[in-house]
Amino acid sequence: MASPFADAFYWIATALVVLAIPLCLLAQGQRIGRSEQLILWAALLSFLSIVAFLVVLSISFDFGNCPYPSREHPYFTSGRLLNAAAVPFFLIFVYVIDCLGGWTKREWIRWALLGVIALGLTISQLNVNAPAFASRYNFFHRPTH
Repeated sequence: MASPFADAFYWIATALVVLAIPLCLLAQGQRIGRSEQLILWAALLSFLSIVAFLVVLSISFDFGNCPYPSREHPYFTSGRLLNAAAVPFFLIFVYVIDCLGGWTKREWIRWALLGVIALGLTISQLNVNAPAFASRYNFFHRPTH
């Protein structure tokens, strides 16, 4: 259950956010307070350290003939393992949207950008998960009597 469109969006968005957040923090240091800056820097370092930890952990094991993770694709890429990186990433993601939307005084543009991204991700996930929703083995098709 995967979508090449969603995967490409996640890769590009993550790369842009990780590259843009230091620039936003350095350029807009006067706009936000010192404590907010420290929180955002800590979120960035937390996200990067979690990802680096998973990479090091993944390549330190020999997975042998295991189908997943394997020698060809040794990285732990399960969603459950990456949940720890979600909160700091979402925090910096929203701040980058706010920073990039700061070129205009219209607040609705920032909200519209966030809404379009959220709607696109929701539609993409519903499309990817449609086979699981239709499966007769899921919770929705459980007998009620």
